[in-house]
Amino acid sequence: MSACKVEFITENGQKILIFMQENEKAMNNIFTSKEIAEALFVSGRSISGSMRKLFGDGYINKEGNNPVKYSLTD
Repeated sequence: MSACKVEFITENGQKILIFMQENEKAMNNIFTSKEIAEALFVSGRSISGSMRKLFGDGYINKEGNNPVKYSLTD
């Protein structure tokens, strides 16, 4: 019997993905944790943790540093 990997998206993760999808064109598909945190009224630390999980699960791309920029995967 093979094991299946079930990906779970947190509530914050869902909110982030929805925000990114709705603002993809307006933001040119480039987002920072700070911009997302301010838009969703959530702490930057909480957003950063959710972004790490979304990146690890393949939902978003991560580029650069200080600040790190994120984009939706194709």
